[in-house]
Amino acid sequence: MLAVSCSPIKNSLYQEYLSLKYEIEPCTTNYVYSQTINLNGLATYYKRGINLVVQNQKLINMHLGDPMVEPLPIRGAEVAVYDWNKQLVQCGITNENGELKSLDEDDLKIPITAGNYTVRVYSRVNKILTYTGKPDFEMNVSVKKDIYTNELYYLEDTVYNDGVTQPYAELTAYARQSESIEVNGGAFNILNAIYSGYDYIRANTGNVNTTCLNDKLNVYWKAGFNPFQYYYPDQDPSTLSSNSYY
Repeated sequence: MLAVSCSPIKNSLYQEYLSLKYEIEPCTTNYVYSQTINLNGLATYYKRGINLVVQNQKLINMHLGDPMVEPLPIRGAEVAVYDWNKQLVQCGITNENGELKSLDEDDLKIPITAGNYTVRVYSRVNKILTYTGKPDFEMNVSVKKDIYTNELYYLEDTVYNDGVTQPYAELTAYARQSESIEVNGGAFNILNAIYSGYDYIRANTGNVNTTCLNDKLNVYWKAGFNPFQYYYPDQDPSTLSSNSYY
């Protein structure tokens, strides 16, 4: 008891945060099986709008509003499918409508073997963006929780495959903590904003070299975490000015 009482108090993740971890490897393999069944599904996210506070025709403040009534599609995100033994059985991607597709954006096929399958959509995009008459470039971006664990956000659903009826997965990221402790809708909103930025560049630039956009982009965001803590790690968080960005 004496030894325990005199030892420093440590967070349950203390040992985990002592060393950096690497981001998990991307799911980029198209697995081929002799007998398959289509796995269908939809990945969406909710975002919150901004309410403007105006006095005497001057903007004095802004704060988050309610989430949108209808969710938005999660575009271009990485899809991974695991069997009941937690073995990876297929990789895919979400299309412009948020639908689960294969890596070449065809039907997503899994083994016909009956059982439970776990479907994940990660907060990561790694795809080639093309536009008629213009050079292609790569969008390679990950939205992660922090700079120590390099852990991706993900949505998960478990579906049962009976080998006859095509299973369907529903994956939704929410914008309120009452619906998601991590407020994972924020992470996928960031991913979508960057995707839209790349898409805008692709559509509105001339026939120029845009390979400078191919470099990996690592984005860090966590609900309730003040990023100033990265710059001043030894300071009490309560003494730091409030800020929010990624």
